[in-house]
Amino acid sequence: METIRMTLMSVPISSAMAAATALENGEKQIAAMVAEFSVRRDMMFELINGIKGLSVVKPEGAFYALMNISGVIGKKYNGRVIDGSGAFSEMLLESFKVAVTPGKAFGSDCHVRLSYATSRENIKEGLKRIADFVSSLTD
Repeated sequence: METIRMTLMSVPISSAMAAATALENGEKQIAAMVAEFSVRRDMMFELINGIKGLSVVKPEGAFYALMNISGVIGKKYNGRVIDGSGAFSEMLLESFKVAVTPGKAFGSDCHVRLSYATSRENIKEGLKRIADFVSSLTD
């Protein structure tokens, strides 16, 4: 039988230390992030439901929310009709520099997807811009 020789490579000390820290403190870090994401989710929930024509059901998991835009479908922005999630998303991005994902990709053209995997400041600013966009719509 032939002898197989293998060379063992050393793990860089920085990687070993990072792994040890993750094993020792990982649960604390996970708990902290879960708590932070809950705060962001709750903030987004409250802010969205405070905008006339929009609503959201509080997500139970993940890091995004599906905002219901059915209350603004049929309204106009600068003469353009919002006929679904694609038009809403496009107008919002072009004019108010807020990116959302059209819900049509997820099976609902009366929803858009927003992520709360960002800072609280970005959530507040983004939803302020969404509120400004919605308040500028006409019948």
